[in-house]
Amino acid sequence: MHPLIPAIITTIIDTVAPGLSEGDLPQSPQAPSVSTGVFRTIPVDAPRAEMYPPQGGFVLLDGTAMPMAAGAQIRDQSNRVVMPASLFDKQLVRFKIDPSGQVSQVWILTPEEREFPAPKFQ
Repeated sequence: MHPLIPAIITTIIDTVAPGLSEGDLPQSPQAPSVSTGVFRTIPVDAPRAEMYPPQGGFVLLDGTAMPMAAGAQIRDQSNRVVMPASLFDKQLVRFKIDPSGQVSQVWILTPEEREFPAPKFQ
């Protein structure tokens, strides 16, 4: 995140609702926080694999070349959609395959998410 974004947000809040403190804001049990990271839901049945960066419309998952779907999404550890060309190293991921057998969704795992059990890709 750009270092100026928190300052800009604070300025906007101070302008719109002067005197409102952070303690006055409603809290949600699912709201992400700095200490717990980003809240995201990865399907329970999404297998785990080691992924090498996609090339030529294919991705290598645990040594198996799989085609990427045309609208496939790769989400980084902050849950942002990233372009395949921005990946350079192998990553531990969980992924979903669409009905046509193409990889449609990929989640790059955070260190905390690596601790949770997941089905192994075969």
